[in-house]
Amino acid sequence: MTVTHDIWQRTKEILMSSDPATAVAAFLGEVSPSQHPGDRGIALQKLRNAILAGCAQVGPLHNAFTPDSTEVALKAIEEQLEPLLHCDSWVLNHSTSRPPYRILLLLGCFPNDSMHSSHLRLVCSYAAAIARREEVEAVEILVSLETLVEESDWQYLGLSPDHCRVIGLTLPTAMWRFQWESALRQVAEVDFQRKISLFAPGPRAGVRPYAFTLEEIRRFAPCVVIRFLGVLATRLLPKFLHPSVAQVGVQFSRLNGAPPYCDILLSLAGSSDAQRFLKPDFWRAQMPPILPLPKHSKLGPSSVRAGEAVLIVSALSHGRLERALASDNGKFAQWVAAFLLQNAEVAWLFVGVDQPELLAALTPPWQGLLAAKRIRYLPFRSDLRAVYEHCDIYVHPFSVVGGGMGIAMAIAEGIPALVGHNSDAASFIPNALLYQNQDDLLARLGYLVAAPQQRHKVAARQRGHIETHHSLAAVSEYLYPILCLARERHGCP
Repeated sequence: MTVTHDIWQRTKEILMSSDPATAVAAFLGEVSPSQHPGDRGIALQKLRNAILAGCAQVGPLHNAFTPDSTEVALKAIEEQLEPLLHCDSWVLNHSTSRPPYRILLLLGCFPNDSMHSSHLRLVCSYAAAIARREEVEAVEILVSLETLVEESDWQYLGLSPDHCRVIGLTLPTAMWRFQWESALRQVAEVDFQRKISLFAPGPRAGVRPYAFTLEEIRRFAPCVVIRFLGVLATRLLPKFLHPSVAQVGVQFSRLNGAPPYCDILLSLAGSSDAQRFLKPDFWRAQMPPILPLPKHSKLGPSSVRAGEAVLIVSALSHGRLERALASDNGKFAQWVAAFLLQNAEVAWLFVGVDQPELLAALTPPWQGLLAAKRIRYLPFRSDLRAVYEHCDIYVHPFSVVGGGMGIAMAIAEGIPALVGHNSDAASFIPNALLYQNQDDLLARLGYLVAAPQQRHKVAARQRGHIETHHSLAAVSEYLYPILCLARERHGCP
């Protein structure tokens, strides 16, 4: 039985499994959801990505199966698999005797609204950094739509079903290209923009259009594939491409599991998988290109401040701030309330609280500070720098993933960022400026509250580190040898 026909047989078995999410993970060589604990968002991400080979969504189909519907569903899935069923001997048509000169950046779907600006900018920044190398002839960003956002998870992703259909059927035409080209123009110098191309299947291609994606990959003939992990990851294509081309994985979050079929993983600081897979031939520390989003609006001081001497700010989107405050029996919220009660001149602003009712059960001290406006909520806004302009210190909640772009914007706006050593942002902040635990955070925050001049020094040091080590030029010099090493590990000359 051929590889892809085996995939088809396993697909049918998985769809009828009592635990399809775990069965899919086992088949693709991934960590099982039960073995990779994370917050609710990661669990839902695993369920959303429990889609095999462009199949219909496992969860809803599994729950709705009847003897009649099963046959209909499997026939529809087989039609989607058709392009793969005839590509068992597919080999990329390029010379393996040359260094990496055609680089493919592979994503499974478009970023949704809440992560659009930061994730899009990061992907484009990686493309721009790679294109700077003289050896590189072409870079392509390819969105395969393999893990297209659909109705089963639209509530988690903050999208309506209609919006999901728009992303799948309309964005691949004019809108998505305009947004990505705009992002590329913002980050890539003109001389390098000509090397970078964009591809997504067109609106007539259907859901998970493997035929169009494979045709484009064959045409582009990449020497190395860079796979972005997390909610934007592809699942089947890496398995299919692995025999022909080296692959480098890029974590979007430290909770992204170590992916199969990668020759090297670019791991964020604090990644649990980095600790499990400390092998020189597999992982390297990620040095992400950090180009903070520019400020594009202004807010008056009175819309942010309320007369306090020091204003601390924390910002996260997508419900993560509410979860950070309410999780673990409100541990972080209790810590914040205790700090404010001991520092009467300080207030704390939380940007990204879109559902304040979820915080109604927090302790009485919190509610009292909220009534006194020493704790304040703002809904999330993409232009965080307009808020940061009127703040004094940024604090990232302990044990919370994501938020790297928001932290980078705070530093760019000139305020120091207190970030934990196990956070994603630890990848672009000097170790000496990271807090190690709650007591360390308390000491550092108290010091910065009492010493305004030190805030400027810390912010300047953090900004200088980003500009020196995470510019496009610096990342280009760091990343290209890793691409060469991936080819060597994969067996390419």
